[in-house]
Amino acid sequence: MKLNAKQKKVLLKCAEELNELSTVLLQEVNKGKCKYNKIVLELGDVEARILDLKEVLKIELNYPNYNSKKLQLGEPANFPY
Repeated sequence: MKLNAKQKKVLLKCAEELNELSTVLLQEVNKGKCKYNKIVLELGDVEARILDLKEVLKIELNYPNYNSKKLQLGEPANFPY
């Protein structure tokens, strides 16, 4: 995929939030401390970033039979970053 700077930022922010959620989940499992509130907060962040990612990927237009030469990506003009 050819991504512009804003599209790349959406992908990176989504990956960052997923990493933060996985860290909290692993801490819950390994340390046994109750991280319920932190998990819920991180989950909300992940959900927001996934919505942004879906807008960029335009899944309804491209999936499952996409052509890499005709791939349409969304422009994240309304994203806050």
